Amino acid sequence: SGAPCIRTNISSMRFLAAGNGWWLADRCFAARRAAASYLSAGLDRYPETVDVLHSLILGYRRLSYEMRQIFVLTGTLHIFAISGSHVVVMAGIITAVLGMFRISSIWWGLFLAPLLFAYAFATGLQSSAVRACVMAVIYWGAPLLGRRADGVTALCASAFVILAVAPTQLLDTGFILSFVCVLGLILLYHPINAPIRQLLEPDPLRLQPESRIIATLRAAGTAGWSVIAMSLAAWLVSAPLIAYYFGNFTPVGLVSNLIVIPLSFFVILAGCLSVVLGACAYWLAVVFNHANLALIGLMVKSMKLISLVPFGNMTIEHVPLWSVFTWYGLLAIWLMHRRCVEMAK
Repeated sequence: SGAPCIRTNISSMRFLAAGNGWWLADRCFAARRAAASYLSAGLDRYPETVDVLHSLILGYRRLSYEMRQIFVLTGTLHIFAISGSHVVVMAGIITAVLGMFRISSIWWGLFLAPLLFAYAFATGLQSSAVRACVMAVIYWGAPLLGRRADGVTALCASAFVILAVAPTQLLDTGFILSFVCVLGLILLYHPINAPIRQLLEPDPLRLQPESRIIATLRAAGTAGWSVIAMSLAAWLVSAPLIAYYFGNFTPVGLVSNLIVIPLSFFVILAGCLSVVLGACAYWLAVVFNHANLALIGLMVKSMKLISLVPFGNMTIEHVPLWSVFTWYGLLAIWLMHRRCVEMAK
C-alpha cells in the first residue's frame, strides 16, 4: 500500500508502516512516489513506457520479463542501474540552478551533497549510485579545501570511503563492475578519442575562415566520435567482467550502446525536467513525458532489431580468471604505449 521497501531480498523482504522508521527514509521514499506520479502524467495508455521511466530514473524493478530480455540480449541492461549518468544529469540540473542564482562553484558541493544522497537513498542505495554520489561530492567538494578537482583521485577516495563503511563491498560484483568501468572510462576515453579528434580539428595554417557548414559538420563529427569513444571504452573494460560473472559475451553491445547511452541520457534529462517543472505546472510534466514516449519507443524498437542479430549474444559456460587479467594487462600495455607516444611528441 505504498509503504517503502527497506530490503530488496525477496526471501526476507520487510516493509515500514506509515509513520514509523527513520523520518529521513520516509521523506525520501515519499519524494520518490511523488516523482513517480509526475513521470506517469499523460501516459495512462502506455504502461510499458511508464515502467521503463520508473525503472530508469527512479530505480524501480518494474520491467516485464520480455522487456528485460531485450536489454539483456543487447548488453544494455546496465542503463537501469542508478549510476553515474543519473547523478551527472541530476548534478547538471542542480548546478544550472545554482549558476542562475550566481552562486560560486566553490560552494556547489555544499548544495550537491544532501540532494544527491537523498536521490541515492530514495532509489535504493545501489552500489553504483552510492559510488557516483560519493565521487561527485568529493569532486565538487575539492574547491572547498582549496584543491583542484581530479577524477581518478575522487574515484579512489570514494572507494576508500565506501569500503571504510562496508568492507564486504570489496567482494560485491556490482561494486567491482562499477569501479572498474568508471576507472576504465577515465583512463581509456582520452587515448581512444584523441587521435580521431586531432584529425577533425581545423587546419591551424589555414588563412581563410571555414564556412559555417564545414564548422557544423566538424563539430557534429567530433561529438559523434566522442560518443563512439566512450562506448568503446565502456565495452572494453566491462566485457571481460560480464563474461566472467554472468557468462555472457555480447558483441552487439558495442553498437547497441552507441544508441542506448545517448538516448538514455536524454530520457533521464527529460524525466528530471518532468519532475522538477511538473511540480510547478502539471502540464509541463505531460509535455516532457510525451517527449520520453518518443525517445523510449525509439530505444525499444532499436534494441528489438539489434537483439535479432545472429551471434549477437553468446553464452559462455566458463571464463578462466587468467583470461580476464590477460585482457586488462593488454589494455594496460596499450595505454602505457599511448602515454609514451604522447610524451615523446
